[in-house]
Amino acid sequence: MIVKKIVLRISRNLRIIFILPFVFYQSILAEENPGNIHVAVMNFHANNCDPSLARAVSEMIAGKIFHSGQFVLLERTRMDFIAESHGRLDSECADSECVSEFGKMLDVEKMVSGSLSRLGKFRIEVRIIDVATGGIDMHLSGEAEREELFEESIEAIVHNIGNYYSGNSFIKGDFELTLSGAACRALGDFSRGIGNGYGLEVSGQTNRIIANRVSVILSAGLYEFKPRSDSIYCLYMAPISIGMGYPIRVLPAVTIMPLVSGGYAVFRMRYDPVVYRPAGDFEYQRESYFDPLLSMRIIADIHVFHRWHLSMAPTYSMFFEHGRRGHFSGLLVGVKAQL
Repeated sequence: MIVKKIVLRISRNLRIIFILPFVFYQSILAEENPGNIHVAVMNFHANNCDPSLARAVSEMIAGKIFHSGQFVLLERTRMDFIAESHGRLDSECADSECVSEFGKMLDVEKMVSGSLSRLGKFRIEVRIIDVATGGIDMHLSGEAEREELFEESIEAIVHNIGNYYSGNSFIKGDFELTLSGAACRALGDFSRGIGNGYGLEVSGQTNRIIANRVSVILSAGLYEFKPRSDSIYCLYMAPISIGMGYPIRVLPAVTIMPLVSGGYAVFRMRYDPVVYRPAGDFEYQRESYFDPLLSMRIIADIHVFHRWHLSMAPTYSMFFEHGRRGHFSGLLVGVKAQL
């Protein structure tokens, strides 16, 4: 028994010796970033799931907060050392008042606490507590259908934490608005009298309205096509469509989304029914009509800063007219804002 006590005492002293360099390193970081907010991330509580998953989520949030560069993060080893030296554990805190007192002990400005719950899908709850007042600055949440999707929800949560403390507006991300310029080319039978086209398109995107990983996009545009035949004076097209896409994140700031949509294309044309007139004196008349439209595109989304994104989408569309089909391909480049 005596030998066991001696071994435990020696191991504890060795732990303190190894921890002191980390404590000194964190002190240097705090001096180098005096304007940044000092924060500590507590271990998250687990509700109806493995506690190791909740701890992993808290570690992921701590890592994202550190790499954001907006905060001075208290290192976990130092946090445990201070808590142990005062004879307490962060898991003992269940309310904001206790968390605030723990934060004063750690000498930080904000405490991050939360939980991971599972009721069918995973739900991450995060609270930011002001140590000085004991009040809750923010309460954020995110959902993930499986463990592999934790990172995406955590990135959105940490992104909004950074926006809040940098004075930027809060981004919920459930709705996105895109304004694009488009260039397209007529194909097949459509290209016999029509050449290239240019136009504008506006689209609204709702996320998680049907499922957590499915987006619904409603778009409308206006295009002008250049005629290849003298019998056609001008052709305007206004496509209106609704589609569904599945976003896939390929890089931290890049998302690819295949999209299939359907709707109608409204046409406005000035043309002469007589294709050839010897004198070249065409008699143009106006006609409006609409045709069913099917469109497929792959949207590449690049996050630039805050709520602003660059959007690029190669597209292929087909419309149906009296037993015939018209085709055109194009490229849309635009700016997207998350709301």
